[in-house]
Amino acid sequence: MRKTNVVTNKILLLIGITIISISCVNLPKIELPTAVPTFDSSTLISQISVQDSSGWNWNEIPAPTLEPRPQNSPQLIIGLDGRLHLFWDTLGGAEAFIYHSYFQDGLWSEPAPISLTLGTSKLYETPVISPGGVIHILWFNELKLGGSYRLLYAQFDGVNWSEEDEVYTSKKDLNLRGELFVDSQSTIHSVMKAATGINSDLFYLTKTSGGWDVSEPITPKMGMDGLVVWKYKLMQTGQVLFYGKDLNRNLRFAYWENGTTSSVTKTKIQLPIHTDFFVDSTGNYYTYWAGQVPIPGGTTMGAYYQCIDTDLHSWSETVLSGEKTVITKPLVAQTQSASVIAWINRDDTIEFLFPNGCESANVYSLNLPESTTQKQLISLAMSEEPSKLCAMNKQNYNEFKLYCAEIQ
Repeated sequence: MRKTNVVTNKILLLIGITIISISCVNLPKIELPTAVPTFDSSTLISQISVQDSSGWNWNEIPAPTLEPRPQNSPQLIIGLDGRLHLFWDTLGGAEAFIYHSYFQDGLWSEPAPISLTLGTSKLYETPVISPGGVIHILWFNELKLGGSYRLLYAQFDGVNWSEEDEVYTSKKDLNLRGELFVDSQSTIHSVMKAATGINSDLFYLTKTSGGWDVSEPITPKMGMDGLVVWKYKLMQTGQVLFYGKDLNRNLRFAYWENGTTSSVTKTKIQLPIHTDFFVDSTGNYYTYWAGQVPIPGGTTMGAYYQCIDTDLHSWSETVLSGEKTVITKPLVAQTQSASVIAWINRDDTIEFLFPNGCESANVYSLNLPESTTQKQLISLAMSEEPSKLCAMNKQNYNEFKLYCAEIQ
């Protein structure tokens, strides 16, 4: 019994010595992390102002003949000389080319392929115009079923098309997309997305006298932070802005500039479920959609957008169409300096909204020259100044209406 007490006392003595020793050591001070303040965006509301459009000259243009019939929505652009140009792809087969027609002296030119490209060609992005008035186009091509997959480029000088130029080819990237940009020196740039199913990478391309320079991947790196779906915008400065959506729909932001991709900024902004977006010339990010709007006595379908400004502040979602009933999906057209959103209402009006950053927007309403029960807004174009707007409406299977307005 005495021996047991001695052992117990020795153990207690050792524990006491250990506690005293630990208390004498300068341990690092542990501080709880400070909570990151959440920005209150509930007061950030875009102001929508209805403007007078009585000075606009709104006319119907003779409808183009789209033969062969298009598969994806035709792409409409307005040249620096004021001519309308229409581009479209087809369902496939032996004549699966990219077709072009332009409007001059009251008539549309005979549709013709921009190039007799082998394989099947698809047009996913709107062609762009350089300061000299040359039209530049980038399209996807599947050389044969199962590959190779290619991005091809050509340009139109107002009279003739150049030969097609192979920008990029891959045997595994079955989804290739590219967006063009022309700088003030008329140098051609592109951001390309190459995807094999769920995996994708982004690249920066520049056209040179010897071909196309392709960068190393510029995709933002997330490490073990989870799957992020990235969208991008190529700015006039050559900077590329990245907007990512994680599995919780939270916004992730990064940018690429002068060969370097920034670290990723994580935000607590939850993005809408909708996927259509555009970025204005100053870097504000807009998601837009058609959805239910509460009105007296019930709801109606309306047009919305939500803006995230350059400080990554999320503005409240905003109804753009008031209490009118919207019957078409909103479309966007952009130039280097301006953006416009358009939609058609049940009362046979078409409305054009010009954002002024996240803070405000001006909307103009015009009566369609002809009422119809079937409306599908499929293409929208704006001239560079802007001084002219054109909208293309699909009436039925292969019948179209085209309207243009001189902006006052």
